[in-house]
Amino acid sequence: MKKFLSIALAALMLVSVFSLVSGAATTGEPIAPASNVITLTKNMKLSNFDATKTVIPDFVFTYTLAAGTADATAIPPIYAGNPTGAVVTDADFTGHAYSSTANNLENFTIDFSGVTFARPGIYRYTLTENAATNTASGVESALTYDTTTYTLDVYVENNGSGGYQVVSAVLYNASATGADNTITINGTDYEYANVAKIDTIENLYEIFHLKITKRITGNNADMNKKWTFDVTITGGPKSVVTNSIVAGTIVPVSFDANGTWTGTVTLGNNEFAEFWSLPKGAVATVSEQVSATDAALYKTSYTVNAGTSATGTSVSDLTISESKDIVFTNDASSITPTGLFLSYGPYALIVVAAIVLSVVFIKKRKHSVDEV
Repeated sequence: MKKFLSIALAALMLVSVFSLVSGAATTGEPIAPASNVITLTKNMKLSNFDATKTVIPDFVFTYTLAAGTADATAIPPIYAGNPTGAVVTDADFTGHAYSSTANNLENFTIDFSGVTFARPGIYRYTLTENAATNTASGVESALTYDTTTYTLDVYVENNGSGGYQVVSAVLYNASATGADNTITINGTDYEYANVAKIDTIENLYEIFHLKITKRITGNNADMNKKWTFDVTITGGPKSVVTNSIVAGTIVPVSFDANGTWTGTVTLGNNEFAEFWSLPKGAVATVSEQVSATDAALYKTSYTVNAGTSATGTSVSDLTISESKDIVFTNDASSITPTGLFLSYGPYALIVVAAIVLSVVFIKKRKHSVDEV
Protein backbone atom coordinates (compact mmCIF):
# COMPACT_ATOMS: atom_id res chain seq x y z
CA MET A 1 0.00 0.00 0.00
CA LYS A 2 2.84 2.38 0.88
CA LYS A 3 4.55 1.59 -2.42
CA PHE A 4 1.32 2.22 -4.32
CA LEU A 5 0.78 5.55 -2.57
CA SER A 6 4.35 6.63 -3.35
CA ILE A 7 3.90 5.83 -7.04
CA ALA A 8 0.58 7.64 -7.14
CA LEU A 9 2.03 10.71 -5.42
CA ALA A 10 4.97 10.81 -7.83
CA ALA A 11 2.60 10.55 -10.79
CA LEU A 12 0.48 13.37 -9.42
CA MET A 13 3.54 15.59 -9.03
CA LEU A 14 4.60 14.88 -12.60
CA VAL A 15 1.14 15.76 -13.85
CA SER A 16 1.21 19.00 -11.83
CA VAL A 17 4.61 20.00 -13.19
CA PHE A 18 3.51 19.21 -16.75
CA SER A 19 0.39 21.31 -16.25
CA LEU A 20 2.44 24.29 -15.06
CA VAL A 21 4.78 24.06 -18.02
CA SER A 22 1.93 23.64 -20.48
CA GLY A 23 -0.05 26.48 -18.89
CA ALA A 24 2.88 28.91 -19.16
CA ALA A 25 2.11 29.47 -22.83
CA THR A 26 -0.74 31.82 -23.64
CA THR A 27 -2.44 32.27 -26.95
CA GLY A 28 -1.78 35.67 -28.51
CA GLU A 29 -3.54 37.18 -31.49
CA PRO A 30 -1.38 37.82 -34.58
CA ILE A 31 -1.98 40.80 -36.86
CA ALA A 32 -4.49 39.92 -39.56
CA PRO A 33 -3.66 41.59 -42.91
CA ALA A 34 -6.08 42.78 -45.58
CA SER A 35 -4.81 42.45 -49.16
CA ASN A 36 -1.15 42.32 -48.04
CA VAL A 37 -1.63 45.37 -45.78
CA ILE A 38 -1.07 45.11 -42.03
CA THR A 39 -2.37 47.73 -39.62
CA LEU A 40 -0.46 48.85 -36.51
CA THR A 41 -1.59 51.14 -33.69
CA LYS A 42 0.04 54.21 -32.16
CA ASN A 43 -1.04 55.46 -28.73
CA MET A 44 -0.37 59.05 -27.66
CA LYS A 45 -0.35 59.35 -23.87
CA LEU A 46 -0.73 62.70 -22.13
CA SER A 47 0.49 63.69 -18.67
CA ASN A 48 -2.54 65.93 -18.14
CA PHE A 49 -5.91 66.15 -19.85
CA ASP A 50 -9.18 68.01 -19.65
CA ALA A 51 -11.80 67.57 -22.36
CA THR A 52 -12.75 71.26 -22.51
CA LYS A 53 -9.26 72.77 -22.14
CA THR A 54 -6.57 70.54 -23.60
CA VAL A 55 -5.26 71.39 -27.07
CA ILE A 56 -2.48 69.29 -28.65
CA PRO A 57 -0.37 70.13 -31.73
CA ASP A 58 -0.88 68.07 -34.89
CA PHE A 59 1.82 65.47 -34.27
CA VAL A 60 2.94 63.09 -37.04
CA PHE A 61 5.13 60.02 -36.49
CA THR A 62 7.03 58.20 -39.24
CA TYR A 63 8.65 54.76 -39.30
CA THR A 64 11.51 52.95 -41.01
CA LEU A 65 11.12 49.33 -42.12
CA ALA A 66 14.38 47.43 -42.62
CA ALA A 67 15.56 43.86 -43.20
CA GLY A 68 15.80 41.73 -40.10
CA THR A 69 18.26 38.91 -39.35
CA ALA A 70 17.70 35.58 -41.09
CA ASP A 71 17.71 32.34 -39.09
CA ALA A 72 18.29 29.28 -41.29
CA THR A 73 18.26 26.95 -38.27
CA ALA A 74 14.72 27.85 -37.31
CA ILE A 75 11.89 25.48 -38.25
CA PRO A 76 10.44 26.72 -40.48
CA PRO A 77 13.41 28.87 -41.61
CA ILE A 78 13.27 32.62 -41.20
CA TYR A 79 14.33 34.83 -44.09
CA ALA A 80 15.60 38.41 -43.96
CA GLY A 81 12.69 40.56 -45.05
CA ASN A 82 13.02 42.68 -48.18
CA PRO A 83 11.81 46.23 -47.44
CA THR A 84 12.02 47.32 -51.08
CA GLY A 85 8.52 48.02 -52.37
CA ALA A 86 6.93 48.14 -48.89
CA VAL A 87 4.97 51.35 -48.19
CA VAL A 88 4.77 52.56 -44.58
CA THR A 89 2.20 55.25 -43.82
CA ASP A 90 2.51 57.83 -41.04
CA ALA A 91 0.79 57.75 -37.67
CA ASP A 92 -0.95 61.09 -38.13
CA PHE A 93 -2.64 62.84 -35.21
CA THR A 94 -3.68 65.89 -37.22
CA GLY A 95 -7.13 66.88 -36.01
CA HIS A 96 -7.22 63.97 -33.59
CA ALA A 97 -10.04 64.16 -31.02
CA TYR A 98 -8.22 63.48 -27.77
CA SER A 99 -10.42 61.74 -25.25
CA SER A 100 -8.32 60.80 -22.22
CA THR A 101 -4.91 60.85 -20.58
CA ALA A 102 -4.06 57.23 -21.38
CA ASN A 103 -5.75 56.20 -24.63
CA ASN A 104 -5.52 58.23 -27.83
CA LEU A 105 -5.13 55.86 -30.76
CA GLU A 106 -4.30 56.32 -34.42
CA ASN A 107 -3.48 53.58 -36.93
CA PHE A 108 -0.72 53.36 -39.52
CA THR A 109 -0.16 50.67 -42.13
CA ILE A 110 2.53 48.72 -43.95
CA ASP A 111 1.61 47.65 -47.47
CA PHE A 112 3.59 44.66 -48.77
CA SER A 113 1.82 44.52 -52.13
CA GLY A 114 4.89 45.86 -53.91
CA VAL A 115 7.35 43.46 -52.24
CA THR A 116 8.74 40.50 -54.19
CA PHE A 117 8.79 37.33 -52.07
CA ALA A 118 10.95 34.48 -53.44
CA ARG A 119 9.06 31.70 -51.66
CA PRO A 120 6.58 31.05 -48.86
CA GLY A 121 7.89 31.36 -45.32
CA ILE A 122 8.53 33.75 -42.45
CA TYR A 123 10.18 37.06 -43.37
CA ARG A 124 11.76 39.04 -40.54
CA TYR A 125 11.89 42.84 -40.53
CA THR A 126 12.78 45.56 -38.04
CA LEU A 127 10.55 48.57 -37.42
CA THR A 128 11.79 51.76 -35.76
CA GLU A 129 10.16 55.10 -35.07
CA ASN A 130 11.98 58.07 -36.57
CA ALA A 131 13.03 60.74 -34.07
CA ALA A 132 12.50 64.49 -34.28
CA THR A 133 9.63 64.41 -36.75
CA ASN A 134 7.77 67.19 -34.93
CA THR A 135 10.45 69.86 -34.55
CA ALA A 136 8.19 72.38 -36.28
CA SER A 137 5.86 72.28 -33.29
CA GLY A 138 8.62 73.58 -30.99
CA VAL A 139 7.77 71.17 -28.18
CA GLU A 140 10.30 68.38 -28.75
CA SER A 141 11.52 68.62 -25.13
CA ALA A 142 8.06 67.58 -23.94
CA LEU A 143 7.61 64.77 -26.45
CA THR A 144 8.97 61.27 -25.82
CA TYR A 145 9.63 59.15 -28.90
CA ASP A 146 9.71 55.36 -28.85
CA THR A 147 13.36 54.38 -29.36
CA THR A 148 12.77 50.62 -29.43
CA THR A 149 13.78 48.59 -32.47
CA TYR A 150 10.87 46.21 -32.92
CA THR A 151 10.92 42.89 -34.74
CA LEU A 152 8.18 42.25 -37.27
CA ASP A 153 7.70 38.67 -38.51
CA VAL A 154 5.64 38.50 -41.69
CA TYR A 155 4.09 35.18 -42.67
CA VAL A 156 3.84 34.55 -46.42
CA GLU A 157 1.96 31.71 -48.13
CA ASN A 158 0.88 30.73 -51.66
CA ASN A 159 -2.03 32.77 -52.94
CA GLY A 160 -3.34 29.98 -55.17
CA SER A 161 -2.58 31.94 -58.35
CA GLY A 162 1.12 31.31 -58.64
CA GLY A 163 2.08 34.15 -56.35
CA TYR A 164 2.45 34.83 -52.66
CA GLN A 165 0.47 36.75 -50.10
CA VAL A 166 0.92 37.99 -46.52
CA VAL A 167 -1.38 35.97 -44.29
CA SER A 168 -0.27 37.19 -40.85
CA ALA A 169 2.30 39.17 -38.88
CA VAL A 170 3.62 39.43 -35.32
CA LEU A 171 5.21 42.58 -33.81
CA TYR A 172 7.37 42.17 -30.72
CA ASN A 173 10.31 43.53 -28.77
CA ALA A 174 12.92 40.75 -28.86
CA SER A 175 15.15 42.52 -26.32
CA ALA A 176 12.47 42.72 -23.62
CA THR A 177 11.19 39.93 -21.40
CA GLY A 178 7.57 38.99 -21.88
CA ALA A 179 5.13 36.12 -21.76
CA ASP A 180 5.33 32.94 -23.79
CA ASN A 181 2.94 33.13 -26.73
CA THR A 182 1.66 30.50 -29.10
CA ILE A 183 0.60 32.13 -32.34
CA THR A 184 -1.76 30.03 -34.46
CA ILE A 185 -1.77 30.80 -38.17
CA ASN A 186 -3.95 28.77 -40.51
CA GLY A 187 -3.97 25.87 -38.08
CA THR A 188 -0.21 25.87 -37.45
CA ASP A 189 1.20 26.87 -34.05
CA TYR A 190 4.29 29.07 -33.84
CA GLU A 191 6.00 29.55 -30.50
CA TYR A 192 7.20 32.94 -29.24
CA ALA A 193 8.93 32.21 -25.95
CA ASN A 194 9.69 34.92 -23.41
CA VAL A 195 9.29 37.91 -25.72
CA ALA A 196 7.24 41.10 -25.35
CA LYS A 197 4.54 40.97 -27.99
CA ILE A 198 3.39 44.48 -28.93
CA ASP A 199 -0.16 45.61 -29.59
CA THR A 200 0.48 49.36 -29.65
CA ILE A 201 3.51 51.67 -29.95
CA GLU A 202 3.30 54.40 -27.33
CA ASN A 203 4.48 57.99 -26.99
CA LEU A 204 4.17 60.51 -24.16
CA TYR A 205 3.48 64.25 -24.42
CA GLU A 206 4.09 66.00 -21.08
CA ILE A 207 1.80 68.99 -20.62
CA PHE A 208 0.92 70.97 -17.51
CA HIS A 209 -1.06 74.05 -16.45
CA LEU A 210 -0.20 77.44 -14.97
CA LYS A 211 -2.74 78.82 -12.49
CA ILE A 212 -2.74 82.40 -11.16
CA THR A 213 -5.01 83.16 -8.20
CA LYS A 214 -5.76 86.57 -6.62
CA ARG A 215 -6.31 87.05 -2.87
CA ILE A 216 -7.25 90.39 -1.21
CA THR A 217 -6.93 90.68 2.58
CA GLY A 218 -6.86 93.33 5.30
CA ASN A 219 -9.33 95.57 7.13
CA ASN A 220 -8.42 98.52 4.93
CA ALA A 221 -8.59 96.66 1.59
CA ASP A 222 -11.04 97.27 -1.22
CA MET A 223 -12.48 93.77 -1.67
CA ASN A 224 -14.11 94.74 -4.99
CA LYS A 225 -10.93 95.98 -6.61
CA LYS A 226 -9.72 94.25 -9.80
CA TRP A 227 -6.04 93.58 -10.35
CA THR A 228 -4.31 93.16 -13.72
CA PHE A 229 -1.43 90.77 -14.44
CA ASP A 230 1.03 90.82 -17.33
CA VAL A 231 1.78 87.25 -18.46
CA THR A 232 4.43 86.02 -20.89
CA ILE A 233 4.85 82.35 -21.82
CA THR A 234 7.71 81.16 -24.04
CA GLY A 235 8.48 77.67 -25.29
CA GLY A 236 4.85 76.93 -26.08
CA PRO A 237 3.57 75.12 -29.18
CA LYS A 238 4.34 77.21 -32.27
CA SER A 239 1.37 78.74 -34.10
CA VAL A 240 -1.12 76.86 -31.95
CA VAL A 241 -4.19 78.25 -30.18
CA THR A 242 -4.71 76.70 -26.74
CA ASN A 243 -7.22 77.50 -24.02
CA SER A 244 -7.18 79.28 -20.70
CA ILE A 245 -9.84 79.85 -18.04
CA VAL A 246 -10.01 83.45 -16.81
CA ALA A 247 -12.47 84.17 -14.01
CA GLY A 248 -14.66 81.28 -15.16
CA THR A 249 -14.57 82.08 -18.90
CA ILE A 250 -12.68 80.14 -21.57
CA VAL A 251 -10.23 82.48 -23.31
CA PRO A 252 -8.07 81.40 -26.29
CA VAL A 253 -4.29 81.71 -26.02
CA SER A 254 -2.63 82.19 -29.42
CA PHE A 255 1.05 81.23 -29.48
CA ASP A 256 3.00 82.90 -32.27
CA ALA A 257 5.43 81.31 -34.73
CA ASN A 258 8.12 81.37 -32.04
CA GLY A 259 5.94 79.67 -29.45
CA THR A 260 5.43 82.86 -27.41
CA TRP A 261 2.28 84.38 -25.95
CA THR A 262 2.06 87.72 -24.15
CA GLY A 263 -1.12 89.16 -22.68
CA THR A 264 -2.94 90.38 -19.60
CA VAL A 265 -5.55 88.92 -17.27
CA THR A 266 -7.68 90.83 -14.78
CA LEU A 267 -8.80 89.14 -11.58
CA GLY A 268 -10.82 90.01 -8.49
CA ASN A 269 -10.67 88.50 -5.04
CA ASN A 270 -10.55 84.66 -5.16
CA GLU A 271 -10.67 84.61 -8.97
CA PHE A 272 -8.08 82.75 -11.02
CA ALA A 273 -6.66 82.36 -14.51
CA GLU A 274 -5.54 78.91 -15.62
CA PHE A 275 -3.41 78.27 -18.72
CA TRP A 276 -3.65 74.71 -20.04
CA SER A 277 -1.63 72.53 -22.45
CA LEU A 278 1.74 74.07 -21.60
CA PRO A 279 4.54 71.71 -22.69
CA LYS A 280 7.22 70.63 -20.27
CA GLY A 281 10.08 73.14 -20.50
CA ALA A 282 7.94 76.19 -21.24
CA VAL A 283 8.85 79.31 -19.23
CA ALA A 284 6.40 81.79 -17.70
CA THR A 285 6.74 85.29 -16.22
CA VAL A 286 3.82 86.79 -14.27
CA SER A 287 3.81 90.40 -13.00
CA GLU A 288 1.05 92.21 -11.14
CA GLN A 289 0.39 95.82 -12.11
CA VAL A 290 0.65 97.85 -8.86
CA SER A 291 0.45 101.66 -8.97
CA ALA A 292 2.37 103.90 -6.56
CA THR A 293 -0.87 104.59 -4.67
CA ASP A 294 -1.63 100.88 -4.35
CA ALA A 295 1.94 100.13 -3.31
CA ALA A 296 1.63 102.62 -0.44
CA LEU A 297 -1.49 100.89 0.86
CA TYR A 298 -1.07 97.20 -0.06
CA LYS A 299 1.69 94.76 0.75
CA THR A 300 2.03 92.25 -2.12
CA SER A 301 3.32 88.71 -1.68
CA TYR A 302 3.06 85.40 -3.55
CA THR A 303 3.49 81.66 -3.17
CA VAL A 304 4.25 79.00 -5.78
CA ASN A 305 2.63 75.60 -5.25
CA ALA A 306 1.80 76.54 -1.65
CA GLY A 307 5.47 77.07 -0.82
CA THR A 308 7.11 79.77 1.29
CA SER A 309 5.58 83.22 0.90
CA ALA A 310 7.79 85.81 -0.80
CA THR A 311 7.37 89.58 -0.95
CA GLY A 312 7.05 90.99 -4.46
CA THR A 313 4.79 91.62 -7.42
CA SER A 314 6.50 89.43 -10.03
CA VAL A 315 7.44 85.79 -10.61
CA SER A 316 10.05 85.61 -13.37
CA ASP A 317 11.38 82.76 -15.52
CA LEU A 318 9.24 80.05 -13.95
CA THR A 319 10.02 76.76 -15.74
CA ILE A 320 6.99 74.56 -16.31
CA SER A 321 8.35 71.17 -15.21
CA GLU A 322 5.07 70.41 -13.44
CA SER A 323 1.76 72.19 -12.96
CA LYS A 324 2.36 75.53 -11.24
CA ASP A 325 -0.12 77.31 -8.95
CA ILE A 326 0.80 80.92 -8.10
CA VAL A 327 -1.23 82.82 -5.47
CA PHE A 328 -0.78 86.61 -5.29
CA THR A 329 -1.99 88.26 -2.08
CA ASN A 330 -2.55 92.02 -1.66
CA ASP A 331 -2.91 92.91 2.02
CA ALA A 332 -4.02 96.30 3.36
CA SER A 333 -4.00 96.07 7.15
CA SER A 334 -3.81 99.45 8.97
CA ILE A 335 -2.36 100.32 12.40
CA THR A 336 -5.08 101.14 14.96
CA PRO A 337 -5.20 104.62 16.64
CA THR A 338 -5.07 102.90 20.07
CA GLY A 339 -1.53 101.90 19.43
CA LEU A 340 -0.52 105.46 18.64
CA PHE A 341 -2.11 106.76 21.86
CA LEU A 342 -0.32 104.21 24.02
CA SER A 343 2.98 105.16 22.43
CA TYR A 344 2.69 108.96 22.66
CA GLY A 345 -0.09 109.52 25.23
CA PRO A 346 2.11 110.16 28.34
CA TYR A 347 4.10 112.83 26.54
CA ALA A 348 0.91 114.52 25.37
CA LEU A 349 -0.41 114.60 28.94
CA ILE A 350 2.78 116.31 30.19
CA VAL A 351 2.44 118.98 27.50
CA VAL A 352 -1.24 119.56 28.36
CA ALA A 353 -0.44 119.79 32.10
CA ALA A 354 2.30 122.33 31.44
CA ILE A 355 -0.10 124.46 29.41
CA VAL A 356 -2.77 124.33 32.15
CA LEU A 357 -0.27 125.29 34.88
CA SER A 358 1.02 128.14 32.76
CA VAL A 359 -2.51 129.52 32.32
CA VAL A 360 -3.25 129.24 36.04
CA PHE A 361 0.04 130.98 36.97
CA ILE A 362 -0.57 133.81 34.53
CA LYS A 363 -4.12 134.38 35.80
CA LYS A 364 -2.97 134.36 39.44
CA ARG A 365 -0.22 136.87 38.78
CA LYS A 366 -2.62 139.16 36.95
CA HIS A 367 -5.02 138.97 39.85
CA SER A 368 -2.29 139.99 42.29
CA VAL A 369 -1.32 142.99 40.17
CA ASP A 370 -4.92 144.16 40.00
CA GLU A 371 -5.20 144.11 43.78
CA VAL A 372 -2.16 146.34 44.18
